[in-house]
Amino acid sequence: VRLRVRETILVRESPGRAYRHHAHLLSFKGELLATFSEGERDEDMLGQRMMIARSRDGGATWSEPETLLAPDPAEHGPGVV
Repeated sequence: VRLRVRETILVRESPGRAYRHHAHLLSFKGELLATFSEGERDEDMLGQRMMIARSRDGGATWSEPETLLAPDPAEHGPGVV
């Protein structure tokens, strides 16, 4: 799958989510998959979760992000590569 856009918005600001980092983009079975970490407070604080969103049109539109891996609130979130 090739990107068909020059730029796109994957996720907009949402209440209770202060940071989104560690983005990865890959192509798998005809879809673009984007993963990223999301935190409620300061960058890389405890309680990070891994999120995933999908695009079937080369990145023009994206699904609503879903929680891929939810962390224990007392530990750093898991990584996904």
